[in-house]
Amino acid sequence: MKREGVVLALACAGSFVVILDATIVSVALPAIRFGLGFSADALTWVVNAYTLAFACFLLLGGRLCDEFGVRRIFVLGMSLFTVARLAAGLAGSPERCSWPARCKGSAPRC
Repeated sequence: MKREGVVLALACAGSFVVILDATIVSVALPAIRFGLGFSADALTWVVNAYTLAFACFLLLGGRLCDEFGVRRIFVLGMSLFTVARLAAGLAGSPERCSWPARCKGSAPRC
C-alpha cells in the first residue's frame, strides 16, 4: 500500500509541475512581451512551441517507459524539464527563449 501511495504522489507531482509551468507562462506573457521585446506573433509561439513539443513527444515518452522503465524515464524527463525551465527563465532574448520551450515540451512523460 505504501508503494502505491508514493507512485501516486510522484505522478501527481509531475502533472502539477507541468500545469504550474503552463500557468506561469500564461500569466507572464505580458511581461515576456515587453521585457524581451516579443511581437504579438512571436509571443504566440512561446506557448505554441511548448504545446506542440509536448503533444509530439507524449506518445514517445510512453513508449520509452515501456522499454526502459518508468522510474528511469520519469527522472530523465523531470531533469530535462528542470534544465530547460531554468534556461528559459534565464533567457535574455527571444532567440534564446524559444529552444528551451521546445525542449521542455519534449521531456519524456510516462
